Amino acid sequence: PESMQQAFAAELDRVMGSVGCSSARLRADCLELVRTDLVEVRPSVSAEGAVSLVGTLSIRYQGSQYNIPIEVSLPSYPEVPPICFVRPTPEMMIRKNHASVDESGRISLPYLRDWTQASTLVELCTIASSAFSSKPPLFAKKTHDEPPPPYEALESRKDELTAKLQDALGEYYATTRDEIDAEFRAQAELQRAQQKTHAKTNPAEMRDLLVGTLADVERVNSRFETWLEKPVPDPTVQPADAVSRQLLDYMADINAIEDVLYQLDDFLLHAHLDLDTFLKDVRRLSNAQFKLKAHVLKIFRKLDHAAEAKQQQH
Repeated sequence: PESMQQAFAAELDRVMGSVGCSSARLRADCLELVRTDLVEVRPSVSAEGAVSLVGTLSIRYQGSQYNIPIEVSLPSYPEVPPICFVRPTPEMMIRKNHASVDESGRISLPYLRDWTQASTLVELCTIASSAFSSKPPLFAKKTHDEPPPPYEALESRKDELTAKLQDALGEYYATTRDEIDAEFRAQAELQRAQQKTHAKTNPAEMRDLLVGTLADVERVNSRFETWLEKPVPDPTVQPADAVSRQLLDYMADINAIEDVLYQLDDFLLHAHLDLDTFLKDVRRLSNAQFKLKAHVLKIFRKLDHAAEAKQQQH
């Protein structure tokens, strides 16, 4: 919200003044970062006396959203790369032998090692979120094998309708994701075939490879089209009224966007997507998902008011 961003800007100005920092670039990059959904941070002063950002970094791990506690110190920004740490709470532990975080919690990424004055905090946090989504650097002490407890971005009512909708949508998109994965595998085969063509592969071998790949793609497409023609198997989750139908549509769109964001993370991690395209798509989809969640929250509030009014009548 704009009021929170204004409060952040005021606190940032206070902290910068307390350490004698007047960098317009630092201020602009910090404000740009808090406008995204990547972090929830507040300005602070590091142990070295530099401006720092303390809070959490958002990641997606195995279909759920988590918050990783972090601190980003900005001495001589942007000439000097930020000094970044994960800061586990007492209930958390740092995962040993993590590729991007050492035992002290310091974050080490190629983006930081190759830092230039053109680098930004948004790009840094985007890459860190993608790396941690692949393998979280923290886990809860009580389980020793899971990341920190999930962050609930939206409190939902645990009523029967919501439970049925979530179960049905989970099954629906699990099947969809399998079909999409099959399509991606088929595309990967086509890309390998194209690479072999550029390498002047034997024409006969290339023909056989392409024929086999084309058959695989057609088979997957056929299964996918057949599946799309099938109705939703569970009649109990059919919307009973216009409000329920609207809620179902919003929840379906929210979960669809979540799946696309997960797939974008995977593409970026495996270098199938350039960073600029990734950032544009994530910003566009996150904005759309935020608006949908706001609509869902309004519907739940209206349902609550209606239920309260009905109880008062009785």
